[in-house]
Amino acid sequence: MTPTQRITRSASSVLAMLVLTAGITAAAQTSTVRYSYDQPVTNQTYTNDCNGELVMMNGTMHFEYFYSIDDDSDHTDYHLTSSTRLTGVGATTGAKYMGTNSTNYHTVTKGTTASDFSSVEKTRLVAQGPIADMFLRQSVHVVVDPHGNIHADTSNQKISCK
Repeated sequence: MTPTQRITRSASSVLAMLVLTAGITAAAQTSTVRYSYDQPVTNQTYTNDCNGELVMMNGTMHFEYFYSIDDDSDHTDYHLTSSTRLTGVGATTGAKYMGTNSTNYHTVTKGTTASDFSSVEKTRLVAQGPIADMFLRQSVHVVVDPHGNIHADTSNQKISCK
């Protein structure tokens, strides 16, 4: 399993945990319910495609999730924000990298209808000095079923240089 897959699987696991917790209580809620979780990223190794250098990344992936059900319970609003903050050091050059990313998702389910959406997340890992920046891209597919359970999958992870 590649480092990118480990991070994205961790993110999917976090989403699943938040959803399982929220899905159980969704039917009984009429107000906004909020959840928050931080997932550490520790010693994840990436390869800078421009120069072949290994870069050790550390940081945090932060997730905030909330939903609300309208008064007559015929639709539910779901909001999910994920933000990532990473720092890293090149193994050969000692170049320092820093990356941030924030993504917001919003969907509404009505009655027995599921919601389905996809997006591409892109995190720029900025290098100091003459070393090229790197980009982490991944596709995210999210389905919210009629019971309020959220299923998120990541695919097509790619690290490239600027």
